[in-house]
Amino acid sequence: MQKWEYFSINLSLYRDGVTIFAKTSFVAKLDGKNVSITEFDNYMNTLGEQGWELVSVTPITEATVGITNDIRYYFKRQKQ
Repeated sequence: MQKWEYFSINLSLYRDGVTIFAKTSFVAKLDGKNVSITEFDNYMNTLGEQGWELVSVTPITEATVGITNDIRYYFKRQKQ
């Protein structure tokens, strides 16, 4: 029987003052650390090289204002 291990990361999105979510000005916090879209892409590629497979992405919406503030990424890989 296959056994799996799981891992998740949280990405918090916020404005840079002018543009929201544009690749050139994308700013986010990845588990509390400020990252650019390039840094985030590199991190995702590193996880893939380590055998992690992205299995789900869940937006977390603040109920009071209906805005998605965070995105949770879920990964799995087969246990060795």
